[in-house]
Amino acid sequence: MPRISRQRSDSDVYHVFARGINRQAIFVEDDDYSRFISIVAKAKAKSRFTLFGYCLLTNHVHLLLKVGDDDIGETIKRITTGYACWFNWKYERVGHLFQDRFGSEPVETDDYLLAALRYIHKNPIKAGLCYRAEDYTWSSYCDYLGADHGYTDTAFVKSLADSYSKNWRQWFIDFTNSNNNDSFIDYELKPKPSDGLLRERIHELYGFRHSAGIGDLEKQARDNAIRSLKDEGFGMRQIARIVEIPYGVVRGC
Repeated sequence: MPRISRQRSDSDVYHVFARGINRQAIFVEDDDYSRFISIVAKAKAKSRFTLFGYCLLTNHVHLLLKVGDDDIGETIKRITTGYACWFNWKYERVGHLFQDRFGSEPVETDDYLLAALRYIHKNPIKAGLCYRAEDYTWSSYCDYLGADHGYTDTAFVKSLADSYSKNWRQWFIDFTNSNNNDSFIDYELKPKPSDGLLRERIHELYGFRHSAGIGDLEKQARDNAIRSLKDEGFGMRQIARIVEIPYGVVRGC
């Protein structure tokens, strides 16, 4: 089946989302989130795009941007390829990290841009990672409240908010927290598989009465088993704990 052409934005503004292959985690430690943001900053300097907002979650990312010197494909490729190379080096893995094609939707109006930004900033709440947008570290929301880490281009959105209220900051907070029926193309947020499900899966695949039996396999068979569980979306630290194998071994598989 031929691939559907990406819908082009006449405004050059896009809501972009990219997910880990097989829904796997693309961020394991805080350092991973920080590295992704630094790679976005380097890509900005190279491609000269405008970053209106972002949110990084365990297995996917949202970006709201206006392309600059490069088209949307080249812009996102610069980011995802750079991060995948670093992630594979850090965790001693090979192969694709991101699902082969990122998703995007054009943002053609100011109202849609504001709604998309609200949706992005509320994603961690939807995922059950926090109760308030300001409590989540890895999004651009706090840049709009004054943190200003230098990554987010806030001036345009601030000017829009200022046109609605003399106190643009309070308007932005109220707007973000308002009840709404925003609907955007997105990846379904999948809850983290439980320890019980991991034990059941190990029993189904390998017949072990006790999950630690994986550690008794010969090295190649053990590593293949661990890789298979990681590909199904189980976390590395979770696997290490349940099968009673050192985290460094699981990470290296």
